[in-house]
Amino acid sequence: MTDHRSRSIELPDGRSVGYAEYGDPNGVSVLYATGGNNSRLEAASFDAAARSVGVRLIAIDRPGFGTSTFQPGRRFLDWVTDVDALLRELGLDRVYLLGLSGGAPHVLAVCHARPDRVVRAAVVNGAAPPGVPGTFHGMWPPIRVLYALARWAPLPMLRAVQRAMSDPDRNFTPQNVQRLRPPDAELLSRRPDVLEDIKTSMREAHRPGYDGAAWEWRLYTRPWGFELADVTTQVRMWYAEQDGNAPPAMGRYLAGALPHATLEIVPDEAHLSLLVNHGARILADLIA
Repeated sequence: MTDHRSRSIELPDGRSVGYAEYGDPNGVSVLYATGGNNSRLEAASFDAAARSVGVRLIAIDRPGFGTSTFQPGRRFLDWVTDVDALLRELGLDRVYLLGLSGGAPHVLAVCHARPDRVVRAAVVNGAAPPGVPGTFHGMWPPIRVLYALARWAPLPMLRAVQRAMSDPDRNFTPQNVQRLRPPDAELLSRRPDVLEDIKTSMREAHRPGYDGAAWEWRLYTRPWGFELADVTTQVRMWYAEQDGNAPPAMGRYLAGALPHATLEIVPDEAHLSLLVNHGARILADLIA
């Protein structure tokens, strides 16, 4: 995978924010918040889907990942500043938002803080706030352990954990791929290009180190800093029935907590396969 449209902008506080564009350069602009432990290059797997439905997909590196500078002490709502700056750079007044997994709380933070700038949003296999009973039902045990570590472990230990868990060559051996939920294992076995995109994106995400990953996992396990009930944006939610990272119970909670949300649980899909296999449908629904 070769990325020809990576850029970065400088913020007044001296930080850089990196982004990349995929899909149709003249299409409808959709801002993409990547999954956790990933970079702007993750969107390469959805380039063809975006192009097929006329979407200009703009993927952002969050602070500490890829080409975006680490921001000590950041909160989900602080990411709104990065989005504001990027929209100004691109000359966009309003956009659609798409968030995958750990990108979900970032998307919802923008919806909360800038409802006038968001047309509509979509969340795919998104994380739910901490401490909600029942939302871990169906979660893969190692992800449960990671949540516990992120909540209680000191940051140096969490950085070490992220280094171990974010090595794509070790974590995506053929044997480990077959241990994934069946839809994800089948996808990565059938589509080696997707597997290579994932590996490339993860390497890029952690090229500057693991401070960004350690801090972001801290954010997932603490209060998000805004009320879901105050989000007025229409949010379309998509969850995979067999997802062990962000199980459908999380989607059911979010759909009930957000005032203007609709939920679809897709059978026979898992954490990785849902957006890859249904990307065109999800994007077309978002901008319809």
